[in-house]
Amino acid sequence: MNTRPVAATRLRGIWMGVTDFEQSREFYELLGAYFDATGPVDGIVSATLGGTKLFFEAGHANPTGAGPFLLFDVTDADALHAELEAEGATIEGPPKNEPWGRQFNVRDPDGHSIAFLGPIQ
Repeated sequence: MNTRPVAATRLRGIWMGVTDFEQSREFYELLGAYFDATGPVDGIVSATLGGTKLFFEAGHANPTGAGPFLLFDVTDADALHAELEAEGATIEGPPKNEPWGRQFNVRDPDGHSIAFLGPIQ
């Protein structure tokens, strides 16, 4: 048994650099995010999506598209896929049954990957 003191107790949120704050805001609002402010405070804006706190900082996106990978549970992966497709989101493929759920992935405007998992059909 490890007796070290715990250094991290919970995930406070996820930070993502973005190249265009307004474009990212519109995208994450489409996914259901609620933003805490209308504009950046000290260059950072925070939002909540699916109970997870997201922090956006303009001007610091990784040009390779590498960075955080977000994973959210959804009640109906196919319905969300259809909605995001109709809105022109960058979708990596159709929903597919995997051992862990029915999954599809999208890319946000800065290339960050977001996976959505629904019940297997």
